[in-house]
Amino acid sequence: VRLTPWVIRSQMLENSFMIDTAIKRFDTIVPIFPLIGSLVKQNSVTYQGILLV
Repeated sequence: VRLTPWVIRSQMLENSFMIDTAIKRFDTIVPIFPLIGSLVKQNSVTYQGILLV
C-alpha cells in the first residue's frame, strides 16, 4: 500500500478522534477536578495539576 499525504492525514484524523473519544469516556468515569483535588490533598500535585516529584 502506497502511503500518500491524504492517507496519512486520514489516519492521523482517525487516531485523533479515537483518542478524543477515549479521553471523554475517561473524564465521564473519573471527573478530572475531584481527581486533582485528591492528589493535592496527598501532596502529589499542585492546584494547577503540576506533578510534584
